[in-house]
Amino acid sequence: MWTVDSNICLTCGGAASFRAHAIIAPWISRLSGSSIERKSKLFACSACGFAFFDHRFSDSEMSAIYESYRKEKYLLARNYFEPWYSQNEANAYAEGSKATEGRKRFLDAVFYDAGEADRVFHDCLDYGGDLGQFFPANAQGRRFVLDPSNATLVDPAIESVNSINEIPIKLSFIMNCNVLEHVPNFLAIFAEMDSALKSDGFLYVEVPQDHFKTSRFHRSNLYSSYLDYVVRHRLLLVLLDFTSGVLRQFFGRIPFFGIVKQSEHINYFSLDSITSILAKMEYEVLHTSGIERDLKQRKIKIGRMGILARKKEVSF
Repeated sequence: MWTVDSNICLTCGGAASFRAHAIIAPWISRLSGSSIERKSKLFACSACGFAFFDHRFSDSEMSAIYESYRKEKYLLARNYFEPWYSQNEANAYAEGSKATEGRKRFLDAVFYDAGEADRVFHDCLDYGGDLGQFFPANAQGRRFVLDPSNATLVDPAIESVNSINEIPIKLSFIMNCNVLEHVPNFLAIFAEMDSALKSDGFLYVEVPQDHFKTSRFHRSNLYSSYLDYVVRHRLLLVLLDFTSGVLRQFFGRIPFFGIVKQSEHINYFSLDSITSILAKMEYEVLHTSGIERDLKQRKIKIGRMGILARKKEVSF
């Protein structure tokens, strides 16, 4: 398992501080076959605003979560602890859905605002692209999808790859949407995408804006003991988890009696944190958009941020 120094920000290298004790979502342990009731800690950087959980999912946990996504085993494990989670949530981004079309319109708007609306890309990759349903109209030529689910793609002309190293050509456009918040070592993914992108190629990154505030109480030993008690009583956990989620939606914070939970999202990116990574890679940021909490997945308001950048042309 990839480990981190929790006192150092993973994006800008600044000082990160402890913000809250947390539980790891029990459905993840159930899905991965672990009987251990585990906890985590939330940290945040005061310099760039990036926040993260210190437990970084192992390869086996990542496989358990994402290779079974949408399947019966996944839904049964999750519903046991989150009865409100349904097949509708799992399929929110099906081809042709309002969420999918809204995401494509959002990307089109980013290109338009960046002055790149008429640019056509040949040889493109959607990193974590699900079924290949998110490619914009200006993504032409060869199109590749890299996704752990290995599900049947919506277009037989789209090529599925298991690794970025399988792509035999340099790419003119790579999009990475709603992926980086899930993965333990996201810096490695940035390095992979950079290696596959041709000089002067374009990179589009989209991340949710769903970070939440916590209180001093959530850092206390008393709260840690409180979590130990709650996690051993499923019905109480379900009630407090649901209440925490509702209040988080309205107020953007976890109530003092609420549950700080590490679920699928283990990273919470700010604009500064993303741009600091791109600056180190010497990419030119062309446009950023949608920092406000304007996105809804079903009835859940989570917000989103899109960043379009260009790899600087190598000069000799």
